[in-house]
Amino acid sequence: MFSANRTSVDRAILLVVVCVAGLTLGAAGEATAQFIRLDTAQPLSVFKRPLLPICAHQRVAGSYIQVAGRGLRLPAVNAALRAAAISDERQDCRAFERRALPAHVFFTYQASLNRRFISASSVVISALIPVSAPPPAGNEGAYWYGVTVDVSNGRFVHISDLFKSVRPALNALALAARRELTAGNPCVRGSLAISPDYAYGFAPTVMNYQDFALLPTGIAIGFSNDQVTAPACGRVEVTVPYRVIRPFTGTLGIKLMRGARWPKTR
Repeated sequence: MFSANRTSVDRAILLVVVCVAGLTLGAAGEATAQFIRLDTAQPLSVFKRPLLPICAHQRVAGSYIQVAGRGLRLPAVNAALRAAAISDERQDCRAFERRALPAHVFFTYQASLNRRFISASSVVISALIPVSAPPPAGNEGAYWYGVTVDVSNGRFVHISDLFKSVRPALNALALAARRELTAGNPCVRGSLAISPDYAYGFAPTVMNYQDFALLPTGIAIGFSNDQVTAPACGRVEVTVPYRVIRPFTGTLGIKLMRGARWPKTR
């Protein structure tokens, strides 16, 4: 009786073990398939479209990016990239319109595409774009705007969307960015020595790290003129390896970081 019961129990346990093992293997297979899809992310071609003025007092120079890939329909992605360019232009227009400039005074908005800060694949489009929009007098107005789009749905991705733990991620990113720039950029080092207030530009806030690009080599962060350096230094950027933020990265962030590729036309 005892032996028969034990045999029944053993069979039941074996059945549970087999079922669990099957589920585990199934999950592992799904995860492996996901990694395979990410590892075979296809680089896309990047091409330029000229910027157009959208307000009074504005002259424009430069381009915004569009992408193309064989067999891929990307209208939502390209619409998002165009919308990001127009949105940045519009912000500058509003800033200058508040100055109530005379009709004969213009400012020039220039966005230059630097392929060192652009990734484009069938998984993610990400770019850090240097902009110059100096006022009629002065040398400020040099900054970056970042745009990242998830190709699967054409949606913008913000810095906080990448992480499951935003605060620790920003802390780690801020420490690494400051350490790297202080060691490698004499202008940053000198600015911090002259005025400790520039340290606030490195503070781990979403606003300070909102302009970024996901590149194959890491996450590139852009700091505007007079954010972490004296105005004469201009805008600066730093690329932080993904290993710094990987412990805090969520599912979406991992997918996009693993899918980053240099564009075909790089």
